[in-house]
Amino acid sequence: MQKKPWIIILLLWANALAAQIYPGDANRSGRVDQQDMLYIGYAYGSFGPARVIAGTEFASMPIALDWAESFPDGTGYAYADANGDGLVSITDMLTVVSNYGLEHSPPVEPVYPVAFPGIDPLWHRRHQRCRAGGDSIPHHRRRPDRIHAGRQHRNNPQVQQHHAG
Repeated sequence: MQKKPWIIILLLWANALAAQIYPGDANRSGRVDQQDMLYIGYAYGSFGPARVIAGTEFASMPIALDWAESFPDGTGYAYADANGDGLVSITDMLTVVSNYGLEHSPPVEPVYPVAFPGIDPLWHRRHQRCRAGGDSIPHHRRRPDRIHAGRQHRNNPQVQQHHAG
């Protein structure tokens, strides 16, 4: 039974070696650019474990524990915490500004989820239930194509033209 704490410590240490962050590179593309601002904005206000080595200097810094939340591409919110204080805030955006344009590896363009009009791509990804030969959105979760009642109907210019003519 006494071996278990050592195993846990070993796993945490191995995770820290594997997970390295470069302050400002929130999307792990290899370059600090405007896309990192999008990631920080997405995670803004989130909090998690602070890094052991906190700071904004553009150098490899270990992440001891990844955060519970992650972006749609699987990158943990810990990468959006550019200064390592445990909170995604304006100071992380300022770190992107100060490290803008710096690269630590050949840049890779991130792949974003495809958006469909009227459908949240994140919701679609989380609730994807493919039926044989059917669509991936359950029938009871579909949005109506038109709104027939309420303020939107009365203020819709197409509906007003239809009723006027």
